[in-house]
Amino acid sequence: MTGIRFMDLSAPRRSTYASQIPSRQPRNPSEIPLAEYAVAMAIDIPQLVLYSRVARDLEGWIEQSKVEFRQAEEEAAKVTPLLFAEYLRTDEEGQKDLTRQLKLIRTNVRLEAKSDWYGWKLQWLDSLKYGTQAALTNLQNDAKALENLKAKTDEIVPDLEREYNEIVRELQAEQQEVAEIEQCDQDYLNELKNSIAEQNVEVESLRAEVKEANDQLHWLEERLENVVLQKQEATSAIAEANRRLHIQTNSTGVEVIRLRNELQALEDLHMFHISKVQPDLFEFTYASAYHITIPCQDYLPLVDSVDISRLPELCTKYKDEFPVLTNFLLSAAKEYIRDSKASSIRRIIQRLADFWTSATQIRAQIRQLSIKYPVTIEARETPKKPFSEFSARAMVLFPAKKAKAYISFVFDLDTFSRWPASIGSLRWEIRKGYGKIDEQAILEAITQRMEQVTPSENYACLIDACIEAQEICG
Repeated sequence: MTGIRFMDLSAPRRSTYASQIPSRQPRNPSEIPLAEYAVAMAIDIPQLVLYSRVARDLEGWIEQSKVEFRQAEEEAAKVTPLLFAEYLRTDEEGQKDLTRQLKLIRTNVRLEAKSDWYGWKLQWLDSLKYGTQAALTNLQNDAKALENLKAKTDEIVPDLEREYNEIVRELQAEQQEVAEIEQCDQDYLNELKNSIAEQNVEVESLRAEVKEANDQLHWLEERLENVVLQKQEATSAIAEANRRLHIQTNSTGVEVIRLRNELQALEDLHMFHISKVQPDLFEFTYASAYHITIPCQDYLPLVDSVDISRLPELCTKYKDEFPVLTNFLLSAAKEYIRDSKASSIRRIIQRLADFWTSATQIRAQIRQLSIKYPVTIEARETPKKPFSEFSARAMVLFPAKKAKAYISFVFDLDTFSRWPASIGSLRWEIRKGYGKIDEQAILEAITQRMEQVTPSENYACLIDACIEAQEICG
């Protein structure tokens, strides 16, 4: 009616770039350079993929537009559009204005379509540019890597060429020698080969003899070393025997005094002084405090008859702080040696040394405890096993509660004979004297402190336990 068409779907298409390119025959793949493959992978193939996707989208959009256009025509045939009715009702001047407005709208729509197309094309070019730039960067990196490889190859190739030329010359020389040998007398060559084989056999036999001689020489060297060692041992034994013979025949009083001083130093070091050695009796003094008598039979100890006592001069010279403990330990030491069934005097001495070392440390613990608290030693003996254990009872006052308690540390045979290794077997008991105190709280406080004690860290552990119990419960 107005002669205005916004889009002509039947308009002829423009000729594409592909139609302008003359047809070419397919080339042999071996003739195509690697650069063209790289360009195709980076540019042409992404473009073809995009063209295919866009073509499929346009075909679908055209088909959908045709359907919508047919529906619009059918609706227009049934009901006259409001724009057409308005156009028919106006006069000629109004129709011209309406036509001019429609043309302006058509121009605006076409310009908007072109703008959208240019925007899409710009976005598409940007995406292609990004992919192309990445491909170009990869190609540049590959070019740099190839240049490095080429430079290394250029450095190696001259040497390889020289080596190849030398090998070729050697091969030619050897081929010439082979040809000369083939032209020589073959019978004479065979004789030379036979003589060389015989000489090789003789050389192998000589090598076997040399190897056997080397083995024999090695054995003789080892034998010589053994003989030299035996000689040195024999020489040392002869020298020692001569020294002893010289001492026995020509020793003087100075030598005897020196040996006696050495023996005295050793005895002081081990706190062990031998006073009598006989086939039926062995007596010694330990730590200048205890006299031990061991009856023997042909130097074999009679364990059941061992006797231990304190030296009389020690009893009169020093006051014993814990006489009950001293008497108990003396009796316990006798029972300890008798129960050990030691088969030699050396074993008895070792066990007694360990026993008195443990007893000395326990006495030091009890002495430290007695500095702050009154301590009473109680021997606990049973008919079946006398001298089995003793207790050190400390009287602890709790002034804040006006109370008193007795804390007893019980040492059995295993504990006081192996102290401090057996510190884990120490027991303690609580008995209330008077006042209102929690015996269980005292027991827990002592247990908590004694659980921290180890064989290597046990200094003043008994007095620490009592002090901690007094602080917590008092």
